[in-house]
Parts: sequence; structure tokens; C-alpha cells
Amino acid sequence: MTIDRSKAQPTRRSGAQRRMQTRETCRPRTSAEPKPSAALSRRRFVFGVAAIFGAGLCGVAWMTGAASQADGAGGVGRTSAGEGSAPFGSGGAALGEGGRGQEPNQNQTGGQAENQPPVYQSGLSPDDWRLTLVNPEHAIDSSYAVPLATTSDGRLVDERCLADTERLLGACRAAGFAPFVCSAYRTQETQEGLFENHVRSLIQQGYSEADARVETATVVARPGTSEHQLGLALDIVDEAMPDLTEAQETTPTQRWLMEHCWEFGYILRYPTDKSAITGIVYEPWHYRYVGEAVAREIRELGICLEEYLGI
Repeated sequence: MTIDRSKAQPTRRSGAQRRMQTRETCRPRTSAEPKPSAALSRRRFVFGVAAIFGAGLCGVAWMTGAASQADGAGGVGRTSAGEGSAPFGSGGAALGEGGRGQEPNQNQTGGQAENQPPVYQSGLSPDDWRLTLVNPEHAIDSSYAVPLATTSDGRLVDERCLADTERLLGACRAAGFAPFVCSAYRTQETQEGLFENHVRSLIQQGYSEADARVETATVVARPGTSEHQLGLALDIVDEAMPDLTEAQETTPTQRWLMEHCWEFGYILRYPTDKSAITGIVYEPWHYRYVGEAVAREIRELGICLEEYLGI
């Protein structure tokens, strides 16, 4: 932003002018000094005016020559006397290069532009299948096709994450815990059934249908917006406590999974402090495959998938 300083600031006196004014108005007269005659005073006045006028003309000529020289050098640091700026060669150039009165430009100084998503080190494109975003605002594309494979537990998942899924469950069991996958890939029809069943349950509790649908969407994804339809999500519970409640976080199986799932490319998709971003309540049983590199970064940064993608 360019500021019109000729209007915004009054003309400033130089340091020499201010010191001279102080001596002229504040210096007391001593008794030894003779009082000048009227004629002498007039001559002094005339000579003084002439001297000041001549000095002013010389100053204007000097400034004009300096300005012309600066223009010939590309106009860097050009200022005007009316702005009260320092002469060329004594700091005036700073005004044109981010000096006083100029707002800094982040694009020139190398700062990151606003609203730009952060850059992470995984090297994956946002279009990579592992980073496909599905949430209440991002529905699955109708043309999206999932290459399915079956786990040793008989669950369907995207075949590209099958090996890491088997490794995750195997490591958990080898550590002495009892993970049970209660849900993996779901079809559109399955998701519709789950959603409508929950709506009916709330209506029976006294909700209106409209309110029941709004409330249901916070705990059961609307059909077409569930990660389970990608084949990249697992609902895993402890065999000793199969209920899908927040109490899952206290089970030994969940504590192990939350600590180690990233090593196998999974993240806890809906953390307790990210509901305002994900649009889904805390689910300490829902794990999403994103690949090991991304899972590690999300864990280290303490963010969710939406934040990772800059959405």
C-alpha cells in the first residue's frame, strides 16, 4: 500500500533548523550587548531574508539534481522534500524497500501466503488413493471403484492396504491383546440401512424426523460420506468389550492400537479434540488407512486428516 505522505504528514524541520529556532527564541540578552540601531536592524533583516532565500534555492537545486541522478539509476529510494524524508544516500532508499510507512509484502519477503495448505514431507499427492477425503462435506465420487480383498478374519478391505491391515492385527495379537474388527468395507446399501435404523431409533426416543436425521449424521455418516465405503476404514474393538462407546479408549487393545497403529499406516480418524473439524464425534475405535509416511506425520503433528490436507 502506498501512502500519500504530502497530505498525511506536515513538513518537518531539519535538526539544524530546530536548533537555530531554539537559539533565536530562547537565548537571553546580556547587559553587555549594545542595543542595535533601527537602521542596523533593518539591514540585518534584509540580509537575513536574502541569505535564507538563497540557501533555499541552492537546496532545491541540490535536491533536484539528486533526484535526477536517482531516476537515472532506476528510481530506487526516491523521496520528496515534502515528505520530510532523509536526503538520498542517508537512508532515503529504505523507504522504497520496506522502510517506515510501507506495509511489508509477504510475497516479496518470502513469507507463506494466507490460506495456503502446509507442505508436508510424505511426498504423496493429495490425489493419492491413500489420501482420499470422505467426510460430511466431501462425498464419494459415484465413479469410485474399490479393489476389494478379504482379510484372514473374513472382512473386506481395499486390497492395496490388505498387507498392512494383516500386519497391524497380527502385531496387536502378538503383543497379547485381542482386537476384533466389527466393521470394514460397506456398500452404499449397507450404509443407508445403518443410517435409517439410527434415525428410527431416535424418533422412537421422541425426536422429530428432521432433528433425528441431524443428530444421526454426527454419529453415523450419511450414505456416500462414510470412509467405510472406501475400504480404508476399520472399526476395531476389544473382544472383551465390544460396545462402540467412549469406554473403548480404556481397554488394553485400544491403548495399544492408539500407540502403534501409525507404524502400519493407520490413524485414529476421529480424535476427541477434532470433532469441530471432522464433523464426527469422538470414535476411539475407528481407524483409517493413509500409509505409514502420512500416519507418522499426522501423529507427530497432532492433527487430523482434514488439517493434513489443508481443508
